[in-house]
Amino acid sequence: MKRKNRLFAMLLALAMVLTLAACGGGDENKDGAKDPAGDTKEPAAQADPLEEARKVMAAAKSMDAAMVMEMDMTASGQSMETTTMMAMSMFTDPLKMQVEVEMDMGELGSQAMSIYADTNDEGKMMMYLYDGTTWYAQEGTEADISGYDLSGTLEGYVDSTSNFAQSGEETVDGVEAYKYTGTVEGAELREVLESSSALDSLSSLGLTAEQTEELMNGLDAITVSMWISKADYCPVRYEMDMTGTMQSLFTKLAESVEGGDSLTYDKMLITMTVSNLDNATDFTVPEEAKNA
Repeated sequence: MKRKNRLFAMLLALAMVLTLAACGGGDENKDGAKDPAGDTKEPAAQADPLEEARKVMAAAKSMDAAMVMEMDMTASGQSMETTTMMAMSMFTDPLKMQVEVEMDMGELGSQAMSIYADTNDEGKMMMYLYDGTTWYAQEGTEADISGYDLSGTLEGYVDSTSNFAQSGEETVDGVEAYKYTGTVEGAELREVLESSSALDSLSSLGLTAEQTEELMNGLDAITVSMWISKADYCPVRYEMDMTGTMQSLFTKLAESVEGGDSLTYDKMLITMTVSNLDNATDFTVPEEAKNA
């Protein structure tokens, strides 16, 4: 049982690493993509919802967001269903962030943590983490929180996604929206991961460079969807189905760390919602965090 619990814990940790990298990665436009901040684009007779959404997110100074990650898997007959929920508030001027995380890991128990980031009186970016018992603090950079930046998430979706196109109109949470769908191919996902800190994080899980290289080979594509409000072009929901990708990744991981234990990925679905653009929930970093 301890071997299985160790495997599940490693899989959950790695899933979080890859999810944040995939969501926040990629800040360079592909060939042919338009710069949302540019002023050379000629006025169009009809607004392009995707380009308008870029502008809305790029101009936002604050926002609230929520992410739910559902991960169901089976290893050697032992099933596990996990749900991770993240509630975020982001501000850009000055840059600060609050993230509340709740993880329900079934028989492994549950865990809650708080993450804060802000600029201190000396002008340094500081990161604070509370694991439910102890506060930790360390100096960081803007890059350290880029994976949580939902304004960058839109760029990561669009610029890393092949054949991203409008696929219809739907009502999401009472909001009439345009739906866009596409795929992030394995090679593109690997490029996103390599340009982020995700691969460095994998070493903290005890993986060697050779094991990491093997995990990155032959990644399956990720199916992505996005809904954009017809009224104000604000992205209403993002969704990534990473089931196939995680199946290929973690089958290799299970073999390398557990001597060939079988692993079936039943579900790996990430859903994100955005709200309160330019009117995010304000917060103050707790004094006990600053004194950590």
